[in-house]
Amino acid sequence: MLFNSFEYLAVFLPSVFFLFLLASLTGRATLARLMLVLASLFFYAYWKLGYLPLLLASIAVNYSIGSFLRREGEAPLRKPALWLGVAFNLGLLGYYKYADFLIGNINALAGTEMALSYLLLPLAISFYTFQQIAFLVDAYRGQVAAPGFLNYCLFVCFFPQLIAGPIVHHSKVVPQFNRDDFLRIDPGNLRVGLFLIAIGFFKKTVLADALVPLVGSGFATAASLPPHEVALVVLAYTFQLYFDFSGYTDMAMGAARCFNIRLPLNFNSPYRSRNIREFWRRWHITLNDFMTRYVYGPLRGKARRGARPLVAVFVTFVLVGIWHGAGWNFVLFGILHGLAVLFVTVMHGRLDFVPERLAIGATFCFFVLSLVLFRSADADAAFAMYRALFDIAHYAGDGAAAASALAVSGLDVALTVGCGLLCFLARNSNELSADERLQSRMWPLTLTLFVIALSINTSSSEFIYFNF
Repeated sequence: MLFNSFEYLAVFLPSVFFLFLLASLTGRATLARLMLVLASLFFYAYWKLGYLPLLLASIAVNYSIGSFLRREGEAPLRKPALWLGVAFNLGLLGYYKYADFLIGNINALAGTEMALSYLLLPLAISFYTFQQIAFLVDAYRGQVAAPGFLNYCLFVCFFPQLIAGPIVHHSKVVPQFNRDDFLRIDPGNLRVGLFLIAIGFFKKTVLADALVPLVGSGFATAASLPPHEVALVVLAYTFQLYFDFSGYTDMAMGAARCFNIRLPLNFNSPYRSRNIREFWRRWHITLNDFMTRYVYGPLRGKARRGARPLVAVFVTFVLVGIWHGAGWNFVLFGILHGLAVLFVTVMHGRLDFVPERLAIGATFCFFVLSLVLFRSADADAAFAMYRALFDIAHYAGDGAAAASALAVSGLDVALTVGCGLLCFLARNSNELSADERLQSRMWPLTLTLFVIALSINTSSSEFIYFNF
Protein backbone atom coordinates (compact mmCIF):
# COMPACT_ATOMS: atom_id res chain seq x y z
CA MET A 1 0.00 0.00 0.00
CA LEU A 2 1.47 3.32 -1.06
CA PHE A 3 1.30 6.46 1.06
CA ASN A 4 0.18 8.41 -2.02
CA SER A 5 -2.63 6.01 -2.94
CA PHE A 6 -6.38 6.46 -2.52
CA GLU A 7 -6.54 3.23 -0.48
CA TYR A 8 -4.10 4.60 2.07
CA LEU A 9 -5.19 8.22 2.33
CA ALA A 10 -8.96 7.74 2.10
CA VAL A 11 -9.48 4.29 3.62
CA PHE A 12 -6.60 2.78 5.60
CA LEU A 13 -5.28 5.78 7.54
CA PRO A 14 -8.73 7.17 8.55
CA SER A 15 -9.89 3.66 9.55
CA VAL A 16 -6.86 3.02 11.74
CA PHE A 17 -7.20 6.45 13.35
CA PHE A 18 -10.88 5.77 14.05
CA LEU A 19 -9.96 2.51 15.79
CA PHE A 20 -7.26 4.36 17.74
CA LEU A 21 -9.88 6.92 18.75
CA LEU A 22 -12.16 4.16 20.03
CA ALA A 23 -9.27 2.67 22.01
CA SER A 24 -8.50 6.07 23.50
CA LEU A 25 -12.11 6.41 24.66
CA THR A 26 -11.83 3.11 26.52
CA GLY A 27 -8.44 4.06 27.99
CA ARG A 28 -6.95 0.69 27.10
CA ALA A 29 -3.41 1.34 25.89
CA THR A 30 -2.68 -2.37 25.37
CA LEU A 31 -5.65 -2.62 23.02
CA ALA A 32 -4.43 0.43 21.12
CA ARG A 33 -0.94 -1.01 20.70
CA LEU A 34 -2.33 -4.38 19.59
CA MET A 35 -4.59 -2.65 17.06
CA LEU A 36 -1.64 -0.68 15.65
CA VAL A 37 0.45 -3.85 15.36
CA LEU A 38 -2.31 -5.70 13.50
CA ALA A 39 -2.97 -2.71 11.25
CA SER A 40 0.75 -2.46 10.47
CA LEU A 41 0.96 -6.16 9.60
CA PHE A 42 -2.06 -5.76 7.30
CA PHE A 43 -0.39 -2.72 5.74
CA TYR A 44 2.73 -4.79 5.04
CA ALA A 45 0.86 -7.87 3.81
CA TYR A 46 -1.20 -5.74 1.43
CA TRP A 47 1.92 -5.41 -0.74
CA LYS A 48 2.82 -9.13 -0.78
CA LEU A 49 1.36 -11.60 1.66
CA GLY A 50 4.14 -14.13 1.04
CA TYR A 51 6.77 -12.02 2.82
CA LEU A 52 4.72 -11.45 5.98
CA PRO A 53 6.03 -14.70 7.58
CA LEU A 54 9.58 -13.44 6.97
CA LEU A 55 8.85 -10.24 8.87
CA LEU A 56 7.16 -12.16 11.70
CA ALA A 57 10.05 -14.63 11.94
CA SER A 58 12.54 -11.76 12.03
CA ILE A 59 10.63 -10.13 14.87
CA ALA A 60 10.35 -13.37 16.86
CA VAL A 61 14.01 -14.35 16.49
CA ASN A 62 15.38 -10.90 17.29
CA TYR A 63 13.10 -10.41 20.29
CA SER A 64 14.10 -13.80 21.68
CA ILE A 65 17.82 -13.17 21.26
CA GLY A 66 17.46 -9.63 22.58
CA SER A 67 15.63 -10.91 25.68
CA PHE A 68 18.40 -13.45 26.30
CA LEU A 69 21.10 -10.78 25.93
CA ARG A 70 19.32 -8.41 28.26
CA ARG A 71 18.59 -11.06 30.89
CA GLU A 72 21.73 -13.16 31.08
CA GLY A 73 24.21 -10.66 32.54
CA GLU A 74 27.76 -11.94 32.06
CA ALA A 75 26.81 -15.41 30.79
CA PRO A 76 29.51 -16.84 28.45
CA LEU A 77 26.96 -17.39 25.69
CA ARG A 78 26.05 -13.72 25.39
CA LYS A 79 28.66 -12.82 22.77
CA PRO A 80 27.93 -15.90 20.60
CA ALA A 81 24.22 -15.07 20.89
CA LEU A 82 24.89 -11.52 19.71
CA TRP A 83 26.90 -12.73 16.73
CA LEU A 84 24.21 -15.27 15.95
CA GLY A 85 21.58 -12.52 15.93
CA VAL A 86 23.66 -10.19 13.76
CA ALA A 87 24.48 -13.07 11.39
CA PHE A 88 20.80 -13.97 11.18
CA ASN A 89 19.84 -10.42 10.20
CA LEU A 90 22.69 -9.86 7.77
CA GLY A 91 22.18 -13.36 6.35
CA LEU A 92 18.56 -12.62 5.47
CA LEU A 93 19.48 -9.25 3.99
CA GLY A 94 22.40 -10.72 2.08
CA TYR A 95 20.41 -13.63 0.70
CA TYR A 96 17.54 -11.57 -0.64
CA LYS A 97 19.46 -8.47 -1.66
CA TYR A 98 22.98 -9.53 -2.66
CA ALA A 99 22.91 -13.23 -3.60
CA ASP A 100 22.44 -12.64 -7.33
CA PHE A 101 25.06 -9.87 -7.34
CA LEU A 102 27.57 -12.23 -5.72
CA ILE A 103 26.71 -15.13 -8.05
CA GLY A 104 26.97 -12.88 -11.09
CA ASN A 105 30.44 -11.72 -10.11
CA ILE A 106 31.60 -15.27 -9.40
CA ASN A 107 30.32 -16.33 -12.82
CA ALA A 108 32.15 -13.44 -14.47
CA LEU A 109 35.46 -14.08 -12.67
CA ALA A 110 35.51 -17.88 -12.64
CA GLY A 111 33.66 -18.57 -15.88
CA THR A 112 31.02 -20.59 -14.07
CA GLU A 113 27.35 -20.72 -14.99
CA MET A 114 25.58 -20.77 -11.63
CA ALA A 115 21.91 -19.91 -12.02
CA LEU A 116 20.62 -16.63 -10.62
CA SER A 117 17.66 -16.82 -8.25
CA TYR A 118 16.00 -13.52 -9.28
CA LEU A 119 14.54 -13.11 -5.82
CA LEU A 120 12.11 -10.26 -5.26
CA LEU A 121 13.51 -8.01 -2.54
CA PRO A 122 11.17 -8.12 0.49
CA LEU A 123 9.80 -4.68 1.15
CA ALA A 124 11.42 -2.86 4.08
CA ILE A 125 14.05 -5.53 4.82
CA SER A 126 16.91 -3.01 4.57
CA PHE A 127 15.22 -0.86 7.19
CA TYR A 128 13.88 -3.31 9.75
CA THR A 129 17.14 -5.26 9.62
CA PHE A 130 19.16 -2.25 10.79
CA GLN A 131 16.64 -1.35 13.49
CA GLN A 132 16.83 -4.83 14.98
CA ILE A 133 20.62 -5.08 14.77
CA ALA A 134 20.79 -1.87 16.80
CA PHE A 135 18.41 -3.40 19.35
CA LEU A 136 20.58 -6.52 19.71
CA VAL A 137 23.83 -4.60 20.06
CA ASP A 138 22.35 -2.29 22.68
CA ALA A 139 20.85 -5.26 24.55
CA TYR A 140 24.33 -6.79 24.67
CA ARG A 141 25.72 -3.49 25.97
CA GLY A 142 23.09 -3.38 28.70
CA GLN A 143 21.40 -0.32 27.22
CA VAL A 144 17.92 -1.79 26.66
CA ALA A 145 15.10 -1.86 29.18
CA ALA A 146 12.53 -4.64 28.83
CA PRO A 147 10.26 -3.38 26.02
CA GLY A 148 7.60 -6.10 26.18
CA PHE A 149 6.75 -8.18 23.13
CA LEU A 150 3.87 -5.98 21.95
CA ASN A 151 5.95 -2.81 22.19
CA TYR A 152 8.79 -4.53 20.36
CA CYS A 153 6.48 -5.58 17.53
CA LEU A 154 5.18 -2.04 17.24
CA PHE A 155 8.72 -0.65 17.27
CA VAL A 156 9.65 -2.84 14.29
CA CYS A 157 6.49 -2.80 12.20
CA PHE A 158 4.77 0.53 13.01
CA PHE A 159 3.34 1.24 9.57
CA PRO A 160 4.37 4.91 9.14
CA GLN A 161 8.08 4.02 9.31
CA LEU A 162 8.05 0.34 8.33
CA ILE A 163 8.58 0.48 4.56
CA ALA A 164 11.27 3.12 4.00
CA GLY A 165 12.16 4.62 7.32
CA PRO A 166 13.21 6.70 9.07
CA ILE A 167 15.46 4.03 10.60
CA VAL A 168 14.08 4.31 14.11
CA HIS A 169 16.17 3.65 17.21
CA HIS A 170 14.38 1.72 19.94
CA SER A 171 15.29 4.28 22.60
CA LYS A 172 13.49 7.00 20.66
CA VAL A 173 10.11 5.35 20.14
CA VAL A 174 9.51 2.48 22.62
CA PRO A 175 9.23 4.85 25.62
CA GLN A 176 6.58 6.81 23.69
CA PHE A 177 4.31 3.74 23.62
CA ASN A 178 4.24 3.74 27.42
CA ARG A 179 3.64 7.45 28.01
CA ASP A 180 0.51 8.49 29.86
CA ASP A 181 -0.54 10.73 26.97
CA PHE A 182 -0.07 8.02 24.31
CA LEU A 183 -3.84 7.45 24.06
CA ARG A 184 -4.85 11.09 24.29
CA ILE A 185 -6.22 12.58 21.09
CA ASP A 186 -4.06 15.68 20.78
CA PRO A 187 -5.46 18.35 18.41
CA GLY A 188 -2.01 19.90 18.09
CA ASN A 189 -0.40 16.62 17.03
CA LEU A 190 -3.27 15.93 14.66
CA ARG A 191 -2.97 19.38 13.07
CA VAL A 192 0.79 19.09 12.58
CA GLY A 193 0.52 15.47 11.47
CA LEU A 194 -1.97 16.17 8.70
CA PHE A 195 0.06 19.22 7.66
CA LEU A 196 3.18 17.06 7.27
CA ILE A 197 1.21 14.42 5.35
CA ALA A 198 -0.06 17.14 3.00
CA ILE A 199 3.44 18.54 2.45
CA GLY A 200 4.84 15.09 1.75
CA PHE A 201 1.97 14.24 -0.60
CA PHE A 202 2.53 17.54 -2.43
CA LYS A 203 6.28 16.87 -2.72
CA LYS A 204 5.73 13.41 -4.14
CA THR A 205 2.86 14.16 -6.51
CA VAL A 206 3.42 17.71 -7.70
CA LEU A 207 7.24 17.85 -7.67
CA ALA A 208 8.93 14.44 -7.71
CA ASP A 209 6.51 12.57 -9.98
CA ALA A 210 6.38 15.45 -12.46
CA LEU A 211 10.12 14.95 -13.10
CA VAL A 212 9.82 11.19 -13.72
CA PRO A 213 9.30 11.33 -17.53
CA LEU A 214 12.30 13.62 -18.08
CA VAL A 215 14.56 11.59 -15.79
CA GLY A 216 13.47 8.22 -17.16
CA SER A 217 13.88 9.09 -20.83
CA GLY A 218 17.06 11.05 -20.13
CA PHE A 219 18.89 8.22 -18.39
CA ALA A 220 17.69 5.77 -21.07
CA THR A 221 19.08 7.85 -23.95
CA ALA A 222 21.96 9.67 -22.23
CA ALA A 223 24.64 8.43 -24.64
CA SER A 224 23.00 10.30 -27.52
CA LEU A 225 22.27 13.55 -25.68
CA PRO A 226 24.26 16.80 -25.71
CA PRO A 227 25.99 17.71 -22.44
CA HIS A 228 23.56 20.46 -21.47
CA GLU A 229 20.60 18.07 -21.70
CA VAL A 230 22.43 15.41 -19.71
CA ALA A 231 23.14 18.05 -17.08
CA LEU A 232 19.44 18.97 -16.97
CA VAL A 233 18.46 15.30 -16.59
CA VAL A 234 20.91 14.73 -13.72
CA LEU A 235 19.75 17.91 -11.99
CA ALA A 236 16.14 16.82 -12.41
CA TYR A 237 16.95 13.48 -10.82
CA THR A 238 18.72 15.24 -7.94
CA PHE A 239 15.50 17.06 -7.10
CA GLN A 240 13.24 14.10 -7.89
CA LEU A 241 15.19 11.95 -5.41
CA TYR A 242 15.07 14.59 -2.70
CA PHE A 243 11.38 15.43 -2.97
CA ASP A 244 10.43 11.76 -3.36
CA PHE A 245 12.31 10.50 -0.30
CA SER A 246 11.80 13.54 1.90
CA GLY A 247 8.14 13.53 0.84
CA TYR A 248 7.84 9.92 2.03
CA THR A 249 9.53 10.83 5.31
CA ASP A 250 7.21 13.79 5.83
CA MET A 251 4.19 11.54 5.31
CA ALA A 252 5.68 8.97 7.69
CA MET A 253 6.35 11.54 10.39
CA GLY A 254 2.92 13.09 9.86
CA ALA A 255 1.06 9.79 10.16
CA ALA A 256 3.00 8.85 13.30
CA ARG A 257 2.27 12.28 14.80
CA CYS A 258 -1.48 11.62 14.42
CA PHE A 259 -0.95 8.70 16.83
CA ASN A 260 1.12 10.86 19.23
CA ILE A 261 4.43 9.32 18.10
CA ARG A 262 7.31 11.55 17.08
CA LEU A 263 9.65 9.92 14.58
CA PRO A 264 13.23 11.24 14.30
CA LEU A 265 14.22 13.92 11.84
CA ASN A 266 15.59 12.48 8.59
CA PHE A 267 16.26 15.54 6.41
CA ASN A 268 17.41 19.04 7.24
CA SER A 269 17.92 20.99 3.99
CA PRO A 270 20.92 18.84 2.92
CA TYR A 271 21.55 20.71 -0.34
CA ARG A 272 22.62 23.74 1.71
CA SER A 273 25.57 21.86 3.23
CA ARG A 274 29.04 23.43 3.09
CA ASN A 275 30.89 20.13 2.77
CA ILE A 276 30.07 16.49 2.20
CA ARG A 277 30.52 15.54 5.85
CA GLU A 278 27.91 18.11 6.83
CA PHE A 279 25.77 16.85 3.96
CA TRP A 280 25.55 13.38 5.50
CA ARG A 281 24.52 14.94 8.81
CA ARG A 282 21.54 16.47 6.98
CA TRP A 283 20.67 13.78 4.40
CA HIS A 284 19.05 10.51 5.50
CA ILE A 285 20.04 11.42 9.05
CA THR A 286 18.86 8.18 10.62
CA LEU A 287 20.99 6.06 8.28
CA ASN A 288 24.00 8.22 9.09
CA ASP A 289 23.28 7.89 12.82
CA PHE A 290 23.08 4.09 12.57
CA MET A 291 26.28 3.78 10.54
CA THR A 292 28.13 6.15 12.87
CA ARG A 293 27.06 4.34 16.04
CA TYR A 294 27.22 0.71 14.95
CA VAL A 295 29.81 0.64 12.15
CA TYR A 296 32.15 3.64 12.34
CA GLY A 297 32.32 3.64 16.15
CA PRO A 298 33.37 -0.03 16.56
CA LEU A 299 35.79 0.19 13.61
CA ARG A 300 37.44 3.31 14.99
CA GLY A 301 37.61 1.99 18.54
CA LYS A 302 39.28 4.36 20.95
CA ALA A 303 41.57 5.87 18.31
CA ARG A 304 41.06 9.58 17.69
CA ARG A 305 43.99 10.20 15.36
CA GLY A 306 46.05 8.27 12.87
CA ALA A 307 45.01 5.90 10.12
CA ARG A 308 42.38 3.87 11.97
CA PRO A 309 39.66 6.58 12.11
CA LEU A 310 40.25 7.36 8.43
CA VAL A 311 39.97 3.69 7.45
CA ALA A 312 36.79 3.47 9.54
CA VAL A 313 35.31 6.44 7.66
CA PHE A 314 36.10 4.92 4.28
CA VAL A 315 34.77 1.45 5.12
CA THR A 316 31.60 2.97 6.58
CA PHE A 317 30.80 4.84 3.40
CA VAL A 318 31.54 1.87 1.19
CA LEU A 319 28.95 0.00 3.27
CA VAL A 320 26.54 2.93 2.91
CA GLY A 321 26.84 2.53 -0.86
CA ILE A 322 26.33 -1.24 -0.71
CA TRP A 323 23.32 -0.82 1.59
CA HIS A 324 21.60 1.15 -1.15
CA GLY A 325 21.86 -1.58 -3.76
CA ALA A 326 23.55 -4.67 -5.15
CA GLY A 327 25.66 -3.31 -7.98
CA TRP A 328 29.10 -1.94 -8.69
CA ASN A 329 27.59 1.47 -9.30
CA PHE A 330 26.50 1.55 -5.63
CA VAL A 331 29.92 0.33 -4.50
CA LEU A 332 31.52 3.16 -6.49
CA PHE A 333 28.99 5.62 -5.07
CA GLY A 334 30.07 4.62 -1.57
CA ILE A 335 33.77 4.80 -2.46
CA LEU A 336 33.33 8.26 -3.97
CA HIS A 337 31.59 9.60 -0.87
CA GLY A 338 34.09 7.89 1.40
CA LEU A 339 36.98 9.61 -0.36
CA ALA A 340 35.16 12.95 -0.23
CA VAL A 341 34.54 12.66 3.52
CA LEU A 342 38.17 11.65 4.03
CA PHE A 343 39.28 14.74 2.13
CA VAL A 344 37.07 17.00 4.25
CA THR A 345 38.31 15.29 7.42
CA VAL A 346 41.99 15.62 6.54
CA MET A 347 41.51 19.24 5.41
CA HIS A 348 39.50 20.20 8.49
CA GLY A 349 40.00 23.88 9.26
CA ARG A 350 42.15 24.49 6.17
CA LEU A 351 39.29 25.36 3.85
CA ASP A 352 37.54 27.90 6.05
CA PHE A 353 38.68 30.67 3.71
CA VAL A 354 36.31 29.38 0.99
CA PRO A 355 33.18 31.58 0.79
CA GLU A 356 30.09 29.82 2.13
CA ARG A 357 28.12 30.02 -1.12
CA LEU A 358 31.02 28.62 -3.10
CA ALA A 359 31.42 25.77 -0.61
CA ILE A 360 27.69 24.97 -0.79
CA GLY A 361 27.81 25.07 -4.59
CA ALA A 362 30.83 22.76 -4.75
CA THR A 363 29.24 20.27 -2.34
CA PHE A 364 25.99 20.28 -4.28
CA CYS A 365 27.80 19.75 -7.61
CA PHE A 366 29.73 16.82 -6.14
CA PHE A 367 26.52 15.17 -4.95
CA VAL A 368 24.81 15.77 -8.30
CA LEU A 369 27.67 14.07 -10.14
CA SER A 370 27.70 11.15 -7.71
CA LEU A 371 24.00 10.55 -8.36
CA VAL A 372 24.82 9.43 -11.91
CA LEU A 373 26.18 6.28 -10.25
CA PHE A 374 23.20 6.11 -7.91
CA ARG A 375 20.54 6.28 -10.63
CA SER A 376 22.17 4.37 -13.48
CA ALA A 377 21.25 0.74 -14.10
CA ASP A 378 24.88 -0.33 -13.68
CA ALA A 379 28.42 1.02 -13.69
CA ASP A 380 28.74 0.83 -17.50
CA ALA A 381 25.61 2.94 -17.94
CA ALA A 382 26.96 5.46 -15.43
CA PHE A 383 30.28 5.80 -17.26
CA ALA A 384 28.41 6.26 -20.56
CA MET A 385 26.44 9.09 -18.98
CA TYR A 386 29.59 10.71 -17.60
CA ARG A 387 31.14 10.60 -21.10
CA ALA A 388 28.06 12.27 -22.55
CA LEU A 389 28.00 14.86 -19.76
CA PHE A 390 31.61 15.94 -20.37
CA ASP A 391 31.60 15.57 -24.16
CA ILE A 392 32.36 19.22 -24.85
CA ALA A 393 33.54 18.27 -28.35
CA HIS A 394 29.88 17.60 -29.15
CA TYR A 395 29.37 21.31 -29.77
CA ALA A 396 32.22 21.54 -32.25
CA GLY A 397 31.33 18.52 -34.39
CA ASP A 398 28.37 17.35 -36.41
CA GLY A 399 26.65 16.25 -33.26
CA ALA A 400 25.76 19.84 -32.43
CA ALA A 401 23.38 19.97 -35.37
CA ALA A 402 21.82 16.55 -34.78
CA ALA A 403 18.32 16.29 -33.40
CA SER A 404 18.14 15.39 -29.71
CA ALA A 405 16.52 12.13 -28.71
CA LEU A 406 15.10 13.86 -25.62
CA ALA A 407 11.95 15.98 -25.70
CA VAL A 408 12.65 18.79 -23.22
CA SER A 409 9.80 21.19 -22.59
CA GLY A 410 9.83 24.60 -20.99
CA LEU A 411 7.81 23.06 -18.17
CA ASP A 412 10.63 20.57 -17.48
CA VAL A 413 13.15 23.38 -17.19
CA ALA A 414 10.84 25.53 -15.08
CA LEU A 415 10.03 22.64 -12.74
CA THR A 416 13.70 21.75 -12.27
CA VAL A 417 14.60 25.38 -11.55
CA GLY A 418 11.62 25.73 -9.23
CA CYS A 419 12.62 22.64 -7.27
CA GLY A 420 16.12 24.05 -6.93
CA LEU A 421 14.80 27.33 -5.57
CA LEU A 422 12.67 25.47 -3.02
CA CYS A 423 15.67 23.44 -1.85
CA PHE A 424 17.98 26.40 -1.46
CA LEU A 425 15.68 29.24 -0.42
CA ALA A 426 12.47 27.90 1.16
CA ARG A 427 12.03 26.76 4.73
CA ASN A 428 11.86 22.99 5.03
CA SER A 429 8.89 21.03 6.34
CA ASN A 430 10.42 20.62 9.80
CA GLU A 431 10.74 24.38 10.19
CA LEU A 432 7.25 25.03 8.85
CA SER A 433 5.57 22.49 11.12
CA ALA A 434 7.34 23.92 14.17
CA ASP A 435 6.47 27.56 13.37
CA GLU A 436 4.00 28.73 16.00
CA ARG A 437 2.91 31.61 13.76
CA LEU A 438 1.58 29.08 11.24
CA GLN A 439 -0.55 27.14 13.71
CA SER A 440 -3.71 29.19 13.09
CA ARG A 441 -3.30 28.88 9.30
CA MET A 442 -2.26 25.23 9.23
CA TRP A 443 -5.68 23.78 8.47
CA PRO A 444 -6.32 25.92 5.34
CA LEU A 445 -2.74 25.33 4.18
CA THR A 446 -3.18 21.58 4.65
CA LEU A 447 -6.43 21.59 2.69
CA THR A 448 -4.88 23.66 -0.11
CA LEU A 449 -1.90 21.32 -0.46
CA PHE A 450 -4.18 18.26 -0.53
CA VAL A 451 -6.46 19.80 -3.17
CA ILE A 452 -3.55 20.72 -5.43
CA ALA A 453 -1.89 17.30 -5.05
CA LEU A 454 -5.14 15.40 -5.56
CA SER A 455 -5.96 17.38 -8.69
CA ILE A 456 -2.63 16.33 -10.21
CA ASN A 457 -2.33 12.81 -8.80
CA THR A 458 -3.64 10.63 -11.65
CA SER A 459 -1.82 7.47 -10.56
CA SER A 460 0.07 6.25 -7.50
CA SER A 461 3.75 5.60 -8.22
CA GLU A 462 6.18 3.83 -5.92
CA PHE A 463 8.63 5.80 -3.83
CA ILE A 464 12.26 5.52 -4.96
CA TYR A 465 13.53 4.11 -1.65
CA PHE A 466 11.11 1.19 -1.87
CA ASN A 467 13.80 -0.38 -4.08
CA PHE A 468 16.48 -0.17 -1.37
